[in-house]
Amino acid sequence: MVGDTGFFGVAGSPFTPMNTPYEISETEIARVLRRLAGCRRCPLEDFVPHAPPRGTTLDRILIGKHVGSVAVREFVELHQPDVLVCGHIHESRGVDSLGKTQMVNCGAAARGYYAVIELAETVKIQLCG
Repeated sequence: MVGDTGFFGVAGSPFTPMNTPYEISETEIARVLRRLAGCRRCPLEDFVPHAPPRGTTLDRILIGKHVGSVAVREFVELHQPDVLVCGHIHESRGVDSLGKTQMVNCGAAARGYYAVIELAETVKIQLCG
């Protein structure tokens, strides 16, 4: 919690052909998310998974293949958090939405990329860097 705003997330990414560090199964990602959804102390408003949801503009690698997490997407579709901040797929920097959830992949911090997110009546996201 930061003030009245609660943040929650899940580390790791689904298995990929690139063999990136800390890959875990979709089953494990879904297990962690189910546990978080059952936590009464965890408001499901601001979701910070490492991996983007599968099948969005935030999860395409250079060859155009979607490599995001199915479990993250299912969680977003079911719980509709206000905002989702992800990373992992550096080349898919951008803003997208799933239902009412506003989502951002900030891009590579090593390149100076980041996002400013205003959490008010509506979510406002600005890509920077």
